[in-house]
Amino acid sequence: MSATDTVESLKGAEGLQDGAQGALSLEELRASVHRLQALAERVASRVSAGSIAEIGQAWGYPRQRSARMLRRLERWRAGIMSSVQERATRLAETLLGYLPLASREEVAELRQRLAELEHRLVRRRARQRVRRDTIGATPEDR
Repeated sequence: MSATDTVESLKGAEGLQDGAQGALSLEELRASVHRLQALAERVASRVSAGSIAEIGQAWGYPRQRSARMLRRLERWRAGIMSSVQERATRLAETLLGYLPLASREEVAELRQRLAELEHRLVRRRARQRVRRDTIGATPEDR
């Protein structure tokens, strides 16, 4: 903003009109500056350290409230997730109950039986090998 613009805005603020009176006089300009300085000092005196602390508290309250809300939303989300997991587990158990599937215990029992059968098969093959070797041997080898 140029000096001319400043003078023009002050003229508008002072209620002066263009024409016969012309530009502001030096005394009018000084009076306007003094009025502005006085207004600035009044505003500055009202803003004390206590006011600044109050402003800080006023800004702190929304922060605290939003932090509480975020914690509340996090607990709510955790509760919803827990509920969804629980319901999904129950649904899966119900659906699997209708399917002809073996239980864990049944699978474990079948594995044990299979291991026993494999062990018996290995022993039987070993006995057969011994017999074959014994039968195929000459009387002197026996």
